[in-house]
Amino acid sequence: MSWIEDEEIDEATKDEVEKWKKKFSKSTHKEYCGHKKKVQSCKWNGTGELLATTSMDTIVKIWHPLDRKNDIELKGHTGYVEQCRWNPTNTNELATCSRDKNIKMWDVKTGKLIHTQTTNGENINMDWSPDGSTIAVVLANKNKEDQVSWIDIRQWKSFRTLKFPFVTNAIRWNYNGNFFAVSSGSGSIHILKYPTLENFRELGAHTGSIYCLEMDPLGGLMAAGSADSLVSIWCQRELACIRTINNFE
Repeated sequence: MSWIEDEEIDEATKDEVEKWKKKFSKSTHKEYCGHKKKVQSCKWNGTGELLATTSMDTIVKIWHPLDRKNDIELKGHTGYVEQCRWNPTNTNELATCSRDKNIKMWDVKTGKLIHTQTTNGENINMDWSPDGSTIAVVLANKNKEDQVSWIDIRQWKSFRTLKFPFVTNAIRWNYNGNFFAVSSGSGSIHILKYPTLENFRELGAHTGSIYCLEMDPLGGLMAAGSADSLVSIWCQRELACIRTINNFE
């Protein structure tokens, strides 16, 4: 059983990587200052026009890189805002999760709060399903047995919660939405079938905690970033590591 379906995706992915390597080789950078404390996450929306950042200062900021006068701040959280995710089906909707035990959904076009959902623990990470119907959130537990809760945002009800016997740092759906990845503090990646949430495979990926998981938008690759100073690149079809990166200069 494979968690991707397109047999041509590997070659397409290689071509896309080469295209972006050429673009980045000619790129310049600019620094924006807007938060008073450490930035916890940053995410581009689906069109690449808006950048959302969250911070330990409890503020969510929406940046318009091409028109800075339209930058806005979203206020309402009372604890560290650990993560944000854009709605895959609506480029103007943003969800944020905080250690104040709240998830908030925002309309960034108007700057207004759409909904606040209170959870049973401090929220340290989240993801939004590809079809836009479900938000998954990691709830930190002091005994290092974290939970992941899945929330149907059409009714704003949690329909499933799983407890894991390890520290859970990152979660991600694949782009087909039929698998769900959970990273652990011991360096493994646990692949669950979705929506049944049955265990499918455990990947021994790193020697340190995995803090970041990202899926290739074309569906071919998965990247994991770890405290062991390595990034591993995985083939989604074979669930095999095809490369590790250790030079970030």
